[in-house]
Amino acid sequence: MMNGGGYLKGNDALFRELVENAVDVSIVVDAAFRIRYLSSSTTHVFGIDPVSLVGRNLVDFIDQQTLDTWRGAVVANATQVFADVPFAAQNGKQFYFDIQISNLLENYSVHGLVLKLHDITAKKQKEQTLLLANQQLDQVIFKTTHDLKAPLLSALGLVNLAEQATAEEKDTFP
Repeated sequence: MMNGGGYLKGNDALFRELVENAVDVSIVVDAAFRIRYLSSSTTHVFGIDPVSLVGRNLVDFIDQQTLDTWRGAVVANATQVFADVPFAAQNGKQFYFDIQISNLLENYSVHGLVLKLHDITAKKQKEQTLLLANQQLDQVIFKTTHDLKAPLLSALGLVNLAEQATAEEKDTFP
């Protein structure tokens, strides 16, 4: 049911419930990246009460260069997606997110940038574990080929000598 281009007020509670109970973290920041709102899923992901972060700046969690990139991209387009963004929590733990940013600064009811953070920390940790395993495998393969190279070259040298030997010399081999 639509009313004047928007949903009826009765749906506000439904949408609030959907945002608050989503797995992804929702954040609303002003143009200076000061946090105005965080969904309650912040508690599940970071173990932090969202209210304690209201008023803080995202530069406390994400480096300034990334924020500057976002600022330029978001001004140019209404919605942007940034992948594999590192996010440092207050407890020093590193998280990684795919982040969708929607520019709603001009929206009369939001007046901010809406960030949806999809936690990919477990995926990044598995990726790092696989990279480490691949490096270890590369070392094993390098060592194995290095260790096999000398005996193979020695055997090839003997074969080469045997091929070059005269028939009389070949008869002397057992």
